[in-house]
Amino acid sequence: MKFVALVSGGKDSVFSIAKCLAHDHELVALANLYPPPEGPEELDSFMFQSAGAAAIECLAECMDVPLVRAPMSGHSGHQGLHYTPTEGDEVEDLYSLLARVQHQFPDVQAVASGAVLSTYQRTRVESVCERLGLRSLAFLWRYDQTKLLQEMVEYGLEAVIVKVSSQGLSPHKHLGKSIAELRPLFARLHAQHGFHVAGEGGEYETLTLNAPFFRKRLVLDETEVVIHADDVYTPVGLLHIHRCHIEAKDVGEDIRGAVRKVDGLLISPAGGQRLQDLSAQAHAKEEESTIAERNVRGRSRPRHIRPLPHIWRQGKQLNISGLCVPTTRSQPSQTSKPHQRAADQMRHCLESLQAGLALHGLTLHDVVFVHLYLRSMSSFAAINAVYCQVPFHALHPPSRSCVELPFPQPFDSEDGRGGRGGGGGVEVLLDCMALAGSGAAMDTGRFQTRQVLHVKSLSGWAPLCIGPYSQANMLAHGHLLFLAGAIGLAPSTMTLVTPPSLEASQALCNCAAVLHALRSSLRTAVMVMVYVSVGMEGEREGGTGWSSAAVAEWKTMCRLDAGYQKADKDEDNSNTKRNNSVSRSNCSSSDSDDEDEEDRFLETFPAPVFLPVGVPGLPRGAAIEFEVMALSTAFAREQMLIKSTERGRPMPVRMEEKGGCCPFPLPFQPASTYQKAGDEISSSSSSLSYAWEALHLPYVLSLLSLSLLIDDDQEDEEQETGVAASSCCCLFLDYSHVALTMVQQIEKVLQLANLTWRQLSHLRIFYAVDQLENEQSLREALAAALPDEGQCARTFLPVSCLAATDEEVEGTTLLFRVQAVALDLEKLRTEAWIHDVPDGGI
Repeated sequence: MKFVALVSGGKDSVFSIAKCLAHDHELVALANLYPPPEGPEELDSFMFQSAGAAAIECLAECMDVPLVRAPMSGHSGHQGLHYTPTEGDEVEDLYSLLARVQHQFPDVQAVASGAVLSTYQRTRVESVCERLGLRSLAFLWRYDQTKLLQEMVEYGLEAVIVKVSSQGLSPHKHLGKSIAELRPLFARLHAQHGFHVAGEGGEYETLTLNAPFFRKRLVLDETEVVIHADDVYTPVGLLHIHRCHIEAKDVGEDIRGAVRKVDGLLISPAGGQRLQDLSAQAHAKEEESTIAERNVRGRSRPRHIRPLPHIWRQGKQLNISGLCVPTTRSQPSQTSKPHQRAADQMRHCLESLQAGLALHGLTLHDVVFVHLYLRSMSSFAAINAVYCQVPFHALHPPSRSCVELPFPQPFDSEDGRGGRGGGGGVEVLLDCMALAGSGAAMDTGRFQTRQVLHVKSLSGWAPLCIGPYSQANMLAHGHLLFLAGAIGLAPSTMTLVTPPSLEASQALCNCAAVLHALRSSLRTAVMVMVYVSVGMEGEREGGTGWSSAAVAEWKTMCRLDAGYQKADKDEDNSNTKRNNSVSRSNCSSSDSDDEDEEDRFLETFPAPVFLPVGVPGLPRGAAIEFEVMALSTAFAREQMLIKSTERGRPMPVRMEEKGGCCPFPLPFQPASTYQKAGDEISSSSSSLSYAWEALHLPYVLSLLSLSLLIDDDQEDEEQETGVAASSCCCLFLDYSHVALTMVQQIEKVLQLANLTWRQLSHLRIFYAVDQLENEQSLREALAAALPDEGQCARTFLPVSCLAATDEEVEGTTLLFRVQAVALDLEKLRTEAWIHDVPDGGI
């Protein structure tokens, strides 16, 4: 892309240009806002550096690119975190300047800035870019400061200090010195009192004299130290530039030599080598492991899918599940085009969503997370175009995940296998989670129960969000985090990494980057949903979509925080104090002990609950997608989470007239499949077994992954007796028994967590399309089996395949994988208050 660079002359704005050039973007012009001549030399601006402004014209000549300049007001009329256009604000000066740049250079597509940690600056640049139709480039965003300074020096960027305003820095002693000279001092000051080594706390400002991509170098001829505040502890001083000039660079510093150095900047903050190392073991295991071939029966889509929405409400939390508007035979013929039909269904779904929210006094601004399930990923563009038109909150949109599922074919499909009855032609299905009043609270700036991380700049930090969805939503004052679905995109290029075996590592690195920006980490993840692209038939590379070794490696990468290990950080920081995930206003000699204690705690934190399922396709043709739910590190340190696992066969159930979950007989059951009340479950379901793992925080949170399995021996017997392989499970399965088994195990986990049925917010039942021919029967059985107070939001989702990943359940076929979430947000916030846990989030 052709870009204009916002420059102040400082090291960050210049180094961001180098990063853009390394990614093959073309520098068209520089843009600069400077203090008006009649005003002071430096303005107290929240946005822009003005120290060293006298040398900007020479700097443009060094780069040999045009410069567009304008005076700035230095007035911040709107000081909220998320900017809205405000007359007289200095951000409007930036808008006017970039509008001039667009007029002079119509082919400009993007704006580069040197924002590193300031959300205030980044969101304002993004706001201006959005108004002008430009892309924001922020390749330094969320860079580790010590690593950033080290890379600048190693790259050959020469910058001198032109302003100091920090304890430990003296105007007469340090002004005019280079960052390379002062790096050891910065490291000592960081260890002593949390000094920001890259100056992100306003400790110092710089002027760049030379960089490898410069065609000439800047030379300061005459300077003067000007004291602004002669404070004993924190003196403030400027290096006033009276005269400077440019000169030709040495022969060894020509632009050809610079190209080699620029190429070295392509490594993102996540670290390409770390990505290779993390995946090496997983790739080797995948090559060596032999994946047992599945006995593939004739695969057919479910004949009857009639998704019905369920709504669950507790306090401010609202869950709407299984929302879809299937195409029926009676609908007009203009919906026959697949993409148009999908877009129409998406439109109707979102209209229904708005109506459902309104019934409970909520709006789209209150939506926290949207799960989007599509019949065909080829319709994604049409569906997303409709989604983007919906008035979600512009500044605080929900997070989102999107996968393809094998829903029934539409009625007019070429193969003629359209669904039967009123439930055919499902193109789109969605789930929604919302928090009442959260959107309005963020609008007014009141104490926020929900926060949103929505970065729209292209950077090396994590993939940007294009459209009305965000990287993460945080509830309970930043203590509970929901991350958007993450695929293996390289943040700097927004393309999938290659080979596909690296996608899992890259996706988890992206998740780790987002979590670290929110004072959390993968080591405090509590649930990880894994979607593996295995195609329509549920097979990839000759076997199932994943192996036990692959799942073990994903879990290991979460335990290692995707490679963000303490040893790596200590090496990067040159033995300086590592930043704590919990913000502290003061640092003491005990900080290192606290960090060691934190590391020891995180090493013993229970592994998250993993739920892998195989799906036909993922966005952009990705091989894998992760959806992460995590706790803030501060909250996790103060709580004792319990990991529980269990395997076995369901106990025979004796139903009572009252108090039982599912009185027999059920109205939809064939007479031959039930016995009278009080009798034991028939032996036809004796081969059913279960395995579950759960993570719970008593009285607050419980997360469950439940697998229901059938012994392969039973299937062999069915086949020997002449039962068709493609339908053997469907013929002998007692759906009432299956539903009761689900309810039994969920109830057991709720009791372990001291939670009630009323706190069970959502169930997702994943099933392989060849294992369940009539979804409606299972829906009705589960509805009858659940107690009245446990009628939570429920979503039934067909997938390409399910595979048992534990050696102890070999010899079985996985029928269903159930995800259960029980949550009490008010109690979670109360626990944080009782333990004096500081608010998390941004």
